[in-house]
Amino acid sequence: MRILQWVKLGSTIRVYFGKTSVEGKYQGVRDDTVVIVTDKNAIFYVRVASITAIKV
Repeated sequence: MRILQWVKLGSTIRVYFGKTSVEGKYQGVRDDTVVIVTDKNAIFYVRVASITAIKV
């Protein structure tokens, strides 16, 4: 996703995938997955191919 090129590391983003979403600090992209850390320190790995929208 081209939008991820413009998102700064540590920015708060919400990623929508499937029927759910997750909000947290953007940690970058590794192996075609977006890494997000929530405020509860949970780490989410979301495949780029499954992302339907991103709110920055």
